[in-house]
Amino acid sequence: MKEPDLTRYSREELDRLLYSYRSLARTHLESGHWALAKWATRMNTLVTIELARRDQLDAEAADRQLFIEG
Repeated sequence: MKEPDLTRYSREELDRLLYSYRSLARTHLESGHWALAKWATRMNTLVTIELARRDQLDAEAADRQLFIEG
């Protein structure tokens, strides 16, 4: 399965996607649509990974800035 390019979305859009995919996964799971629930859960994981990657990059940039100022 190909991974989507989540870098084109802003942080706010990713937050909305995360909420939507969580809701979608729950709805499909409750309806017994296992494959769709699995897909939505995987998308939830990919969005979470992208948000964590961005947080790590922001933290590294802040560390570099402190190093330059210090």
